[in-house]
Amino acid sequence: MDSKLELQIDNYLSDEDKLYQDWYTGLFETSEDAQYTTEVGIIPDRDKIKRFFEKWFNNQKDKLKKLCVDYDYCQKRQQSQQSSLIAVVADGVSIILGSMPVNVAALATILVAGKFLDRLCDCPKNEE
Repeated sequence: MDSKLELQIDNYLSDEDKLYQDWYTGLFETSEDAQYTTEVGIIPDRDKIKRFFEKWFNNQKDKLKKLCVDYDYCQKRQQSQQSSLIAVVADGVSIILGSMPVNVAALATILVAGKFLDRLCDCPKNEE
């Protein structure tokens, strides 16, 4: 895994506010307005962003379902550490969603750490 991606994932796993803020801003900014958004944009609180994410996720389920089959998510989940699994999901998301503006590292972290893909793919519960 790329060390920059690994560091980003670790940061997201330790700071849920930053995770959701980065996902949210990734949807609305282009490279041209990234600095402007960072400097003056108003970002909703985490609870509002989470509700917005739920709606976004429900609208993208058909596309994201490809991670279940094409990337064998449930099997990889059993065999991988969380950060490695997030990196694999990030690769898949970047291909599946194509040119959609999204922070793939943040999205993949939310999908895995928030168990969204576990539910979407109907993975068996982990036995611990």
